[in-house]
Amino acid sequence: MRIHIASAVAVIVLAGFLGCGKDSSNPVTPPPTRDHFKVVQMRDNVFSPKDLVISVGDTVEWVNVGSNDHTSTSGPGCTGNGLWNSGSLSNGQTFTAIFDSGHINQTGALPYFCIFHCAINMKGTVTVNP
Repeated sequence: MRIHIASAVAVIVLAGFLGCGKDSSNPVTPPPTRDHFKVVQMRDNVFSPKDLVISVGDTVEWVNVGSNDHTSTSGPGCTGNGLWNSGSLSNGQTFTAIFDSGHINQTGALPYFCIFHCAINMKGTVTVNP
């Protein structure tokens, strides 16, 4: 009787391990490759590069390398449009945006600015190609 119980337990445990494969109903997004990952530096009062051209599915990371706090806020002029807003970033902090159907689902020229320094022309554009 003990041998049958031990065998049954082994079969159940083995079945559990075999069933631990990937769940295709909830796919995991792989990290972006270097070609699909762009970095914009937030220097004191300027984005570098100011204008960026990417493709749908690309990831953009803004990193504050300046001494002042900055934001990356989407919108024309100095008015946010709600597509993205990093909030205030101090030196060394980053903000990442993914330009795909699950996140920022827009193509074309997407203007953005720094809330704190828009009046002195800290603005840029992410152009998303299909």
